[in-house]
Amino acid sequence: SAFCRRQLLMLSNALELRGVPAEAIQRIEAQVERLLRRRLEHAQRQDCEMPLSPDLKTAATVAAGECQDDIAALRGTLIEVGVLGGDGGGGGGDSHWPFVIAFRLYCELLSSIFDPDEPGAISHDRSRLLSAFRRLTDGGPLHLDERQQQLALLTVCMERYHHESAAPLLPVMISATQGLISPDEMSDLADGDSGNVRSAWQDFRQRRNEILAGIAANIAGRLRDYRAHFPIDVDEMAGCVQLWRTAVLHLQPGGASVNFMESTDSVTLKLMRAMPEADANAHAEAHAQELLRVQARALVAASVSRNMRRVRLRIDNTNEVNGRLGTIALEDTSTSAAVASERLVALTEALREEFEAEMHFAQCFDACLLSGDEIEQPPAAASTVHATRAAAVAANSRKSVPLACRDASVGRGSAVSATASQLAPGGGYDAALEAFAREMHADISAVRANFNTVEAHGLRAVKALASIAQILRSRLGEAALPEVEELAQQMANGWFMRLPGELSASLDQTFRLERWVQISDAAKRTSSVVDVFTQLDQITQVYADLVKDLQLPPSTHEAFLDILQTQVKAYVSKLRSSCAELPLSVLQTGVDWHGAVGSKLAHAPAAAPRRQKPLSRKKGNKTDPTAIAATPRQHALDEQTLTQLCLRLNNVVWAGEQLRVLRNKLRAAISAIRELPELDTSWVEQACLNLIDYIAAKQVYYELEEHLLLKLYVPSASEPSARLASLLETGLNPMLRLMVSIVSPKLLQDLVMGMLGTVNHALGSVLEMPRGFREEHRQILREDLRQLCAFFQDGGILDQQLVISSMSPLYALVDEACEG
Repeated sequence: SAFCRRQLLMLSNALELRGVPAEAIQRIEAQVERLLRRRLEHAQRQDCEMPLSPDLKTAATVAAGECQDDIAALRGTLIEVGVLGGDGGGGGGDSHWPFVIAFRLYCELLSSIFDPDEPGAISHDRSRLLSAFRRLTDGGPLHLDERQQQLALLTVCMERYHHESAAPLLPVMISATQGLISPDEMSDLADGDSGNVRSAWQDFRQRRNEILAGIAANIAGRLRDYRAHFPIDVDEMAGCVQLWRTAVLHLQPGGASVNFMESTDSVTLKLMRAMPEADANAHAEAHAQELLRVQARALVAASVSRNMRRVRLRIDNTNEVNGRLGTIALEDTSTSAAVASERLVALTEALREEFEAEMHFAQCFDACLLSGDEIEQPPAAASTVHATRAAAVAANSRKSVPLACRDASVGRGSAVSATASQLAPGGGYDAALEAFAREMHADISAVRANFNTVEAHGLRAVKALASIAQILRSRLGEAALPEVEELAQQMANGWFMRLPGELSASLDQTFRLERWVQISDAAKRTSSVVDVFTQLDQITQVYADLVKDLQLPPSTHEAFLDILQTQVKAYVSKLRSSCAELPLSVLQTGVDWHGAVGSKLAHAPAAAPRRQKPLSRKKGNKTDPTAIAATPRQHALDEQTLTQLCLRLNNVVWAGEQLRVLRNKLRAAISAIRELPELDTSWVEQACLNLIDYIAAKQVYYELEEHLLLKLYVPSASEPSARLASLLETGLNPMLRLMVSIVSPKLLQDLVMGMLGTVNHALGSVLEMPRGFREEHRQILREDLRQLCAFFQDGGILDQQLVISSMSPLYALVDEACEG
């Protein structure tokens, strides 16, 4: 009874769709109810059960006598509405069921091919059952051709798949879908000379569109979050994508008045309205393929978006970020910035695993996005099933483990890239990466305001993002994820604003702590220069870590190099400016003892290198010789030893060398810096010359001033103890020996030459003093000059001709002094 009433309801629905008047449908329902009631009563009287056959034409052969009138009346009504032919199913007339009814009945029959114990599995005797059904379809009352039977099979299998998630049914559905369209379909329809045949074809096409649209909508709903619906079974997803693709490509265009379109999803509805007629133009297939690509990319993007939301929630709902912060000293950093940074780091580490899994899942869309010759390998090929499933299972199994417990090494990204490089460009994996890039744009934009300088947590975030950008750019091009460069640029700009002040304060502290003691016999420099370049090396490493994998503009690199050079310049300048101020010596003032307009020493030969420049004597100065006295000793100058000054000079030399080392280090790490012009280090040489001038002046005009003013040629030039030899032995010789033992070989010659020039200048001042020089002193003074010349030639530091030419003006002063 229940079965009959269910069939009656299906019949009523089918008749209503056919446009049968409601009065006729009600009459049929009443006649069937009456017939059913009488047969049940008859069965009770006979104490036996006589089931009602679905084929009403055979009912007369099994019905009891009192049911014959009801059967005849029902047959007449069915003939009236066109369900049965005029002969009522006897012979010669059209006794076929209408397609709508026949299709529903055949679907009910197909329900019996499934295993009762496993509703999602087809029974092993499927072939025998289908053969039995053919007696009803091939020339029988159902009269369904092969395509109509495939449509019914597709309908039943899809319903089972929807309720049971029976993946083994996917190949059956794909095969059935591919058999729905015939190349001769339009000619078959044109050849149908019967109105009933044409109507049947129209019913079939409408029903086919209904079912294909429903399948496309159902599968698309799954594919919009394929990582959730197919967590470990890539094969099932590949089958669903293939079924969705086949269903979409087989959709026929329909008007907006078609009722079933209103129940489909918006994507399928747009597809159906945009799909061209099969015979509309030669580009119909290309147009359909383009629509398919657009929707396939939309499905991938939707799934990536949903999966990213789950990843974010998983990170936010665990204590991972707090755990990371527990190992980081926040110092002056705001907590919000640290949390934002560590969240980005956790997100990028999770993305590496998502990329690995996505490569296998999104590859299933390659057939939708690529042309036939672009597809390297079918996504569900038998040779890759096990590897694909293993990778997917491994990736998804890690989701249940807190990110803090996983291996976050960068090496995993290289493995992904190595495998991804085998995929054809423009496929599903690239579409997924584009979607990931859009999602990362939102994540970076949300926290960008927190990154205003370069600090530990921010640097970690940028490095992690840069590794993700590398993976994206290896597939999508260099323009992918530009937000990483923008973030790094913002951090660098803020850092550059802070660095000069911090470096200046650090430099002041370095000089306060400096003790001017050489580090070791092998490293003849002091701790301050090491401290300065240790700090610069650290910030250079930080900058390299920040930008080495990014494409920042050259102006950013130039700004950083300028900061380095400015700090080294400041240090070198401070090496000279922090020296004790030298008082002006009488030997430097150029006293004109004889009222001369100028000293002959002022005309030293140009061939001599620029060292302590001889100063012209001032005319008109009639200072009393008896008032001459050495400059009073000063504690600051006495504390500043020659050893310390030589170490300062070495620091300048080493600073220039290390600045070039830092630049080369950056050039090796950052390719863009290799294109920048070389640094101008001429200022280092000038700083060395300035310090050499100071050392020579201090040693001669301060340390040797007393001897030169009060002892040299006093009381007489002929006095042995007043000769120049005493000055050389007790004064200049220890100084030069110390210089040779400490000063860098690169500057030793320049320093000794500076000493020679300053000694010449001071000696010239002495010769111009009223020392009572007479003619008999000429040879003594010349002998002293020859001894001084030999002294500075000793050791081969200075060239002989250079020394001689530098001292030649002194001989003229000797002659002038002895003539007076």
